[in-house]
Amino acid sequence: MHPEQEEHEKHKFSAWLEQYQGDKVDPESVYDVQIKRLHEYKRQQLNLLWAIDRYLHIKDGYRPRRPVTVLAQRQLPPM
Repeated sequence: MHPEQEEHEKHKFSAWLEQYQGDKVDPESVYDVQIKRLHEYKRQQLNLLWAIDRYLHIKDGYRPRRPVTVLAQRQLPPM
């Protein structure tokens, strides 16, 4: 995808989130999107822990140089 097209799509997605979910997202931020089944995979757990760690740093007053938007949707595997 070309950078101009990617930027356009991020702005469209940001507008859609605000309209339908009521969540305001900075389209200039880095998007970290994880949509998959939840398994006991170490990579998935580390990604979630990384997002929690970033959140706690921000609450403590640390501001990253470039904002990151983390979107996660999980589905439990069938029993």
